[in-house]
Amino acid sequence: MAPISAVSPSWAVYRFVVALAAALVLWASFTLPVQRLESLLPDLAGRLTPPAPATGSVALVAIDAASLEAYGAWPWPRDRLASIVTRLQAYRPAAIGLRLALGGAETPAAVAALDARIEAVEPALRPRARRWMKQLDTDARLARALKRAGNVVLFAPCRMGGAGSSSAPDALALQVAPGGSTWLQRLAGLLMSAPSVSPGGFEWPLPSLLASARGAGVGDDCRRWRRVDSVPLAVSAGDAAYPGFELALAMAATGQSVAEVRPGQGVVFGDGRFLVAPDLRYYPRPAGPVPVYSLRTLLDDDGVGASLRGKTLILGRSTQAGWSAQVVDSLIGGSALVMPAWFFAAQRALVVLFALYLLAVPARWHRLRAPLASAFVAALALNAGLFALTLQGLWLPVVVPVLFLSGAQLFLFLAGRRHGVLTALQQALVEARVALGRQLLSQGQLELAMEQFAPCLPAPLAQASMYELGLEHERRRQVHKAQAIYERLAGGGYRDAARRSRRLAELSARFPGADGRPTDATLVLDRPVMELPVLGRYRLERELGRGAMGTVYLATDPTIGRQVAIKTLPLLEHYEAREQEEVAQRFLKEAEAAGRLQHPNIVGIHDAGQEHDLAYITMDYVSGDSLEAWVDQSALLPVWEVLDIAAQVADALAYAHGRQVVHRDIKPGNIIYDRDSGAVKITDFGVARVLDSQRTRTGTVLGTPSYMSPEQVAGRKVDGRSDLFSLGTTLFQLLTGSLPFQGDSVATLMYRIANEKTPPLRKFRRGMPVCLGRLLNRALQKAPSKRFADGAEMAAAIRKCRAQFKGGRRKSA
Repeated sequence: MAPISAVSPSWAVYRFVVALAAALVLWASFTLPVQRLESLLPDLAGRLTPPAPATGSVALVAIDAASLEAYGAWPWPRDRLASIVTRLQAYRPAAIGLRLALGGAETPAAVAALDARIEAVEPALRPRARRWMKQLDTDARLARALKRAGNVVLFAPCRMGGAGSSSAPDALALQVAPGGSTWLQRLAGLLMSAPSVSPGGFEWPLPSLLASARGAGVGDDCRRWRRVDSVPLAVSAGDAAYPGFELALAMAATGQSVAEVRPGQGVVFGDGRFLVAPDLRYYPRPAGPVPVYSLRTLLDDDGVGASLRGKTLILGRSTQAGWSAQVVDSLIGGSALVMPAWFFAAQRALVVLFALYLLAVPARWHRLRAPLASAFVAALALNAGLFALTLQGLWLPVVVPVLFLSGAQLFLFLAGRRHGVLTALQQALVEARVALGRQLLSQGQLELAMEQFAPCLPAPLAQASMYELGLEHERRRQVHKAQAIYERLAGGGYRDAARRSRRLAELSARFPGADGRPTDATLVLDRPVMELPVLGRYRLERELGRGAMGTVYLATDPTIGRQVAIKTLPLLEHYEAREQEEVAQRFLKEAEAAGRLQHPNIVGIHDAGQEHDLAYITMDYVSGDSLEAWVDQSALLPVWEVLDIAAQVADALAYAHGRQVVHRDIKPGNIIYDRDSGAVKITDFGVARVLDSQRTRTGTVLGTPSYMSPEQVAGRKVDGRSDLFSLGTTLFQLLTGSLPFQGDSVATLMYRIANEKTPPLRKFRRGMPVCLGRLLNRALQKAPSKRFADGAEMAAAIRKCRAQFKGGRRKSA
């Protein structure tokens, strides 16, 4: 069965996802779409701050609807553009920028052929023909107008895909600084590099127009999908770089030039001034609108045009022309957002820093603490970026790192919530299985309990329960199972599991049944590391003694906390495998019958059971010693004291026989006597019947046959009078220190019990009253019918004889 912990994914998986996301963001930071997210902050700052006033040095000449209505639909012929340039130049502007596409030739190709044939025309008509040819060559007319003006900058739009319509003039190429030569410089350049943009082909104006104009620059029309918030200062095309339209126009207006382009850093001007621009783009600060003049108004009203003296004019018919006018105004006035050279390096460093922070935070914090901390950090970073933009015009790269931090933290928060739910469900499942396992453990179903505990590891609750299961196996002498559990727990370093496993390996040979060790050996080992063994629910404390049938232990009943005595019957030692179950069932049945006996002189039986190879009976634990302590001639009890004991035993037998229970093994070893209190207790009721039934079938005598009645020796059916015969034998031994019938062998002994007369009491001990002799003769009669009818009659006879010892008094041992 799979461990329950496999239900919930590890936090290591979530951390791997965060690390992978950081790597993807770092990779994406070299692409334009991701970097465009950073423009969200300048947009927000532009909405929060009022626009700066325009410098007034730039004006837009718009080809508006009124101009189109007056001069016809667009596109206009180039001779009309030539006249417009000439008219605008009359106002003496600082520079004129034509933000119009002028690629391709407009003059028909046949004009050149006609011009070559002018010499064939009559001399008088040649001047007029040449005038007509000039009027037809509109490209040349515009080129002448540009050359006369001397300050016109042309526009080269970017075209999506393919190559440009004409080759780029070498005169427009800017000097590009070489890159780093060492690996460290190359690495630094890579970390600080802006996203690379591969522009489409540039639609350069005609070479004749470029040769006549002051300059030309490329524009951003090729990426119409993007919101225009900046313009290129320079555009790389292969190994060359070309100026942007707005930069070329501003340079023409101010008379400056670009000395060098440094990729990843910015642009150096001829006067040494350095414009920082890591991505080679210019970001103007929000400013007020530049003045806008309708082209029709300028052409019709000379008074209006007088205000354009010294200004930079931009002629165009679209909204891009207005944007270019604002950019040129910002370039001339020096009002721009500052993107530091370390912009992209700092952005990537922040992503790495935030990723490390998220990976280092403890998993449990992602449910509350970490989201609050991340929200605070994100707000702090965004506010710092806003303040830097609005107060200093410094653009800090915080948007992409903050978006990464917010997205990753949201993922970890949701993952933490999911993990928390799964963990709660997992914990509930563990608790339910452990509770079920503990219930099974309390019922003694150890294998089923193991099936519940094992899948729950390594949960601490399951470890504790598995440890208890190992202790229970240890108590039940299931050493190998206990060792397997301890070894499994030792792998996780749980408590003293490793030490217990090693100690069990050392002590396993001392357990009953191990390596030929007898199964009736003691279950309590003298090693403090060993758990005290259990039988059923009883915990064995120490060994009290042992007899022919098994061992007696002092035990504790944990249910009510009282001490009991447990007598065991090792089935494996005395019975064959096919007989063990039958004997165990009969044993339990007889113990059940004996358990109904409630008499002050009978040891009460509380419980009986079978565990593995042992059957056991649980009985009262009583203080005192068995009468075997006083059967030796050197330690005999006074006669009156022996008669007191015998009377109590006879009373107990009378009670048991009245309830159809025969002891079958009355002897000194089964009678407990406490000399301090005078209490007498008979033990082992119901046990001898099981042994006796086996004895006649197998020919094996268990215990001492010296106390058996003749009918019991002969294997005939016995009743209560057999116990009275055994009591008479016990009484004879307590009085004389000798058995009435003895033999060199069991067969001789049995013969004498069945056939010989009882020897005279005075032969073994002088001074015995006549009543004792008569009492013993009657108790030891061969025929049951000649003995006392029951225990009550024998008890009365004993007490009558006891009356002759009125001076006798019980003494302390």
